[in-house]
Amino acid sequence: MKIFRNIFIAGLLLFSAAAVYATPAAADAPRQASEMAAMPVVKVINGHVEIHIPGDENRQVIVYALTGQVVKSVTATPGVTVIDLPAGYYIVKCDRLSQRVIVR
Repeated sequence: MKIFRNIFIAGLLLFSAAAVYATPAAADAPRQASEMAAMPVVKVINGHVEIHIPGDENRQVIVYALTGQVVKSVTATPGVTVIDLPAGYYIVKCDRLSQRVIVR
């Protein structure tokens, strides 16, 4: 059963990559640069998830288990927000950012 679970998780991680859409680089370069600067940054440090929120607006952060269940829903303030989670695999969504993380 443990082998099946590991294969299932590996398959989910492999096939859940986001699609990439091509756009003309010259027309969208300034907009893309400003969007990238405004995107949150998600890191796993010392067994918890840290989310760095740029700007001055609060943002909704939702943490999902690989099964699709909502584990936590947090309103993150600008700066660093720490979310404590038990060990496992999670998907963290904030605005248009969706990132897979492993908490050990």
